[in-house]
Amino acid sequence: MRWLLVTATTIGVFLPHLWSVLVILRAVPLIRAATSRLEPLLLPAIFALFRLVENLGRDPWFGLGEMVYVLVVGFSLLVVLHNYTVYDRNALLKGILLGSTILAVFSTLNFFDQIYLIKPWTVYPSEARILKRNAFEALSSNAIVTKDLGYVGPGVLKASMRLRHIDTNNRELKLPVSFVRESSPITPSAFCTVTTKETTCTINVKLERRERTVLWLGGWDSWQSKNSSILEASALRLFYLEPPPIAQILFNSGRSAGFTFNPNALGLASLVCILLVALLNRAPWHTVILSCIPLFVLLLQSGSRASLAGLVLFILILLIRHPALKRSVGYMTPIIILLVIFWGFRSTPEPTITLPRILNPFEDVYRESRVSLYVAVIERIGLSFIGTRDIGSLLHDIQSDLGLGTLEHTHSLWLQIYIASGILGLLIFLAGFILVEYRLSQKQLHVAQAAFFSLYCVSFFDYFAFYPPYYILLFGLGYLALSPKAGSVHYD
Repeated sequence: MRWLLVTATTIGVFLPHLWSVLVILRAVPLIRAATSRLEPLLLPAIFALFRLVENLGRDPWFGLGEMVYVLVVGFSLLVVLHNYTVYDRNALLKGILLGSTILAVFSTLNFFDQIYLIKPWTVYPSEARILKRNAFEALSSNAIVTKDLGYVGPGVLKASMRLRHIDTNNRELKLPVSFVRESSPITPSAFCTVTTKETTCTINVKLERRERTVLWLGGWDSWQSKNSSILEASALRLFYLEPPPIAQILFNSGRSAGFTFNPNALGLASLVCILLVALLNRAPWHTVILSCIPLFVLLLQSGSRASLAGLVLFILILLIRHPALKRSVGYMTPIIILLVIFWGFRSTPEPTITLPRILNPFEDVYRESRVSLYVAVIERIGLSFIGTRDIGSLLHDIQSDLGLGTLEHTHSLWLQIYIASGILGLLIFLAGFILVEYRLSQKQLHVAQAAFFSLYCVSFFDYFAFYPPYYILLFGLGYLALSPKAGSVHYD
């Protein structure tokens, strides 16, 4: 059983969205030993009710299902922690160390650049037609065949592919090949001469930073005549001729998402694992720090500024000894950060600071920042006691006004609560959070209290309320705060 738990934890580092499922499966054989004390289910109950309220206006059945699911996960976690042993702790620590080390090595060696191998070629339907998996018929002279390469770079990249051009007049095709990235203008990186015989086209391109990249074949009116050309493309391979130094990979390599749904999710999962290691490990502090290095590497490569802020606050809270000052700093720091960033955008609209993205809150222009979104939400909602059910329309209007991409949420737990449930919802959530933190403080669980403030800080800058690493650790901290058995679970 112990090695099963190690394996499950290792997989969980790679696929953190499975944490809730793993918790439920771990609880099944322990269900008969479940405790009858339900006080630790306070936070799960609040989160579950909010999930229902949040979705009432869009999909009540989905909201009801989510509410039940969160309660099941919360109860399962309660069962697992009630029967927690030293063997579970050791297995979790081994799994986290093993999984994070493998994942950090993969990420540092640009392993995730190979995602293009399973990505399909695509076309714009009005310009080209897919005949089969690797064959495309041009419908206009400006047809473009594309493949998403994911996040690639920095370094000198060599791309090779097999190309063949089928034309009614057996003509050659001078095909533009372009690496399309947000930070650079869209221009052809090279031209490949394609004939009726299959040939290999090889291109070398220098990439200054890690960034989302799409490969384009065609464009610029390169096709010789409408409805006369078919392109076959296969065997695309990417190689690094000059990989960058480790320091550049860590600090100037764009954003890695690993196997999560976006880079911020990888950052949060890395932060939560660091907090878990600190909570569970009984080794000396220098050993704990060494075991967290792979997780810190992943956090840096994710580029998540919110998760980095949570980690810094976690360390700061641990260093503060005075209880009142500790609590004041914990609660006020994210608010102060928001005010400083807002003031910074207003006073320096075009910052010239040269720093890695993860260390520079002004890397984006104000219109594209989270702060502009927060301000827009507050301006439109005003004071509301019960919030609004039409979250989708509100976000769509803000998206149109600010010229942002698709908005699915407000990128802030507290603003999302305010939109969906108004001042009433905010007060309920705040009461639950303060109660948990106050009990942790009373029990002098200093590491757990610092971890709580770390999650509290992250919640101001993104909406991870229902991402398993976030809510499972938060529910676990609620168990430590409200359960009389907390001393046997946690070492502080």
